[in-house]
Amino acid sequence: MPRTGSFSRAGRRLLSRRRGRWMIWALAPAAASWMGCHHAGGGIGELRAPVPETPGILQRNGHVEFVWASGSDPSKGKIEAFLPDGRRFRGSFVHPRTVQRLSSYDLYWGAGGGPWSAASPWYPWSGGHFTTHYGGTALAHLEARDGTRMRCEFTLYRPDAGLAGGGQGDCQLSTNEEVFDAVLHERS
Repeated sequence: MPRTGSFSRAGRRLLSRRRGRWMIWALAPAAASWMGCHHAGGGIGELRAPVPETPGILQRNGHVEFVWASGSDPSKGKIEAFLPDGRRFRGSFVHPRTVQRLSSYDLYWGAGGGPWSAASPWYPWSGGHFTTHYGGTALAHLEARDGTRMRCEFTLYRPDAGLAGGGQGDCQLSTNEEVFDAVLHERS
């Protein structure tokens, strides 16, 4: 019978086989804080590969694990993917957004005259402020050491929070493999 707090024989075998991945998952929050990262997380998806001599048919090949981190700006950062056959992809992600001066809306705020004219806006207005419009997706480009590329698109659950708000999407590899239903989340 194993001692309290120790791993079973099967657990030790699993950890030794996947030691690199286990260490990354276990150390991700600490590494993120040491590197000055404000947001870090992970996720999982399903790898599917084309079946030889059967066009359009994909077979399941296991799970893909993701680890990501960003600084104080959650709209961009680094991302890694670990495939079940040991391939490792590294790259970056970006959450496209636009920043616009609020003064460009003056035409709309001042329209109509009367109590809502430019001379009497709805609330005190300095005209020098900015507003940010968040897109609903995050894009990632990753590459393995052998030059194989992966591109991903994630639909964000909470676009204003970037990947920290979670997301779900798919990836394509330059080898015609695909990652389906990848779900990303922030680590707590």
